[in-house]
Amino acid sequence: MVRIIILCTLFLILLVLVVGVFFANRLSGFINTARAEFQCIANGDLQLSTVKKSSREKLAKQKDEFGLMSRSLNDMVVSLSHTVS
Repeated sequence: MVRIIILCTLFLILLVLVVGVFFANRLSGFINTARAEFQCIANGDLQLSTVKKSSREKLAKQKDEFGLMSRSLNDMVVSLSHTVS
C-alpha cells in the first residue's frame, strides 16, 4: 500500500513538473516576442521587420493580457508611423 502511494506521489510530481515546464515555455515565448517588438521600436524600426509576422499575429490573437499588450503595441506603432511620416 505504501509503495502505491509513493508511486502515485512521484507520478503526480512528474506530471506537475511537465505541465509547469509547458506553461513556462509558452509564456516565455510570448514575452520574448513582445520584447523583440519593443526592441525594434526602440531601434526606430516601426515596421518590426526583425520579428516574425506569424509570431506577432499569434501573440495579438491571444485573449489574455499578452494579446491586449500586443494589440496596444500594434496601435502605438501605427500611430507613431503616422506621426513620423
